[in-house]
Amino acid sequence: MTSNLVMTGRMIKTTIESTNMAEKPVLEKSHSKLEITLLELLAGGAMTRDQMVAKLGIPRTTIYDGLRSLIQRNEVMKYPLHAQEMSRGRPKVLFSLVDQEDQ
Repeated sequence: MTSNLVMTGRMIKTTIESTNMAEKPVLEKSHSKLEITLLELLAGGAMTRDQMVAKLGIPRTTIYDGLRSLIQRNEVMKYPLHAQEMSRGRPKVLFSLVDQEDQ
């Protein structure tokens, strides 16, 4: 019977540790290296995705994945750049940091 109690104690300790580990990501707001790089880059002003590719040398899709998660967290906003003249094709899209004062 003593061995069953010891096993139960270990199992409880393991369950508590795994519960604490599972809760950490929920409680902590962490950014990936890419997201930190994008936030630092956008701190200098609004940019298009092509400008970010040129500065960082990272593929467009990878940059967009990082931007998408920052947009979902409401840290970055995306808006179209309207040209002065009528032009054909899709408008360029700018990305910038969200002002914390506006929220």
